[in-house]
Amino acid sequence: MIKKVFVGLLCCIVLYVILAHWRNPGPYVFLQPKNEEAWHHFIHDDSSCKHQKIQSMGNQFDVFYIEIVDSKKANPHFPAISIEACNECSAWLHIVKTDCKQNSKWHHFIDTWSEGYPFYTRGKVFYDNPFWKYGLFSKELSFWVGHAYAILIDEEHKTIKCLGGISWGYRLPWWSLRPIMILPLPLNQVDWQADWEFFETVFLDYKNM
Repeated sequence: MIKKVFVGLLCCIVLYVILAHWRNPGPYVFLQPKNEEAWHHFIHDDSSCKHQKIQSMGNQFDVFYIEIVDSKKANPHFPAISIEACNECSAWLHIVKTDCKQNSKWHHFIDTWSEGYPFYTRGKVFYDNPFWKYGLFSKELSFWVGHAYAILIDEEHKTIKCLGGISWGYRLPWWSLRPIMILPLPLNQVDWQADWEFFETVFLDYKNM
């Protein structure tokens, strides 16, 4: 009897140690899409890709998304999204809010491909497949919410006009092994005005139209 209890206790300890050291796989940088065409195939060629037409601020957006990216892709198990705006769109701005416990600078930040460059991307298509490292018992955040805005920018006259935006992201509850996608929703003028107060800290010479 004592031997069985000891073996059972030992198994529990081993299981706890394994779970305590578990980390989510990725990111696989070598699998990251390198250009717009690669991003297009990354999302659109996936059999689980879903499509919605979403109206925001008078414009229609084609939104394609994968709730859980395949384990063999760049950022496995996280969501991926593609948002296609009207031809008038010349760039995208992306702002992210989290409840990151490790560093407050990630609570509210402008998401860009390179430091010091305020645009998420140029052109009329927005792509993203976010990633955050976590363990089963060490999740540094419980939510990651992005606001992606399609804009028309006039660099000569220093003006920015918002054409609409999409809210999306993921949750990482304490009880869940994998991220749960926050499904895309339209943003409105009130959202843009609130987020512009943050954007204008890097667009000092630009006027919000």
